[in-house]
Amino acid sequence: MANTMEMLATVFTSRGDGSSSIAQPPSQRKAKAFQIAEQEEALSEEELLKAADIFERNIDVTEIYLAFRNKALRRQWLKSKLGESSSS
Repeated sequence: MANTMEMLATVFTSRGDGSSSIAQPPSQRKAKAFQIAEQEEALSEEELLKAADIFERNIDVTEIYLAFRNKALRRQWLKSKLGESSSS
């Protein structure tokens, strides 16, 4: 039983990139998402501020953003979310 619990804990805390996600509090996941977004050279300061607002409001967006391994796809997906937030 303890072995099964250890396996489940590993599944729920491991990400493909070696970092943990689900075990971290939402505030840490949001901070991590913003730190990654800051490294995107293609995002303006205005877009970064909008991204921070989106991450703050919606943990699901934060989780999906962190789940992308492909940097180009992650950037394009975030830009689409930024466009959606501008039109709403």
